[in-house]
Amino acid sequence: MLNIKVMDISNSKIKSIPNGIGHLTRLEDLRLCNNEFTYIPPTIGRLTNLTILYMNDNLLDEIPKEVGRLENLETLHIENNQIKELPEEIGNLVNLKNLIMNNNQITSLPDTFYRLKKLEKLIANNNKIKEFTESIGNFVDLTELDVGNNLLQTLPKEICDLENLCILYVNNNQLGNSISEIIKIKSLTHLDLSGNEL
Repeated sequence: MLNIKVMDISNSKIKSIPNGIGHLTRLEDLRLCNNEFTYIPPTIGRLTNLTILYMNDNLLDEIPKEVGRLENLETLHIENNQIKELPEEIGNLVNLKNLIMNNNQITSLPDTFYRLKKLEKLIANNNKIKEFTESIGNFVDLTELDVGNNLLQTLPKEICDLENLCILYVNNNQLGNSISEIIKIKSLTHLDLSGNEL
């Protein structure tokens, strides 16, 4: 069991994860989707070989700060939970390429979030995010950004620095004059601005 590299216990109606999961230190791909977890034990931080982690479709209201120890993580799914905020330690995931966190209750992003400079895909629609800071310009590898159905009133001009951004969804926010910045992004091939007062 200790040699397992891939483990999938999705769709199993499991309500808790034992602390002993931290002993599976060779795990590279862990999928815990669509269960009834309300809590992820901090021992998950021992799984430092993980590159893929799915925790979506559970009942989580927080992500343990120990997730920040998973510095090899490239893909993180936490969508369809009840998460209200991200831990500051999220910024330690310097190799993260795909972050899927739609359908939660997230209102703001920690400053450390903008350290995720290798992000290629950020899906954060259907939250309560009110703003992105000018540090959004750090995401130079970003190709897809979905922040539709949030509470955004503006986007920083630094979004124009995202020269690889092809897909942008900002539908159903409260954006006003930000369109003048958005249309400067030359790499865009898909843009959804619907449901704003432009």
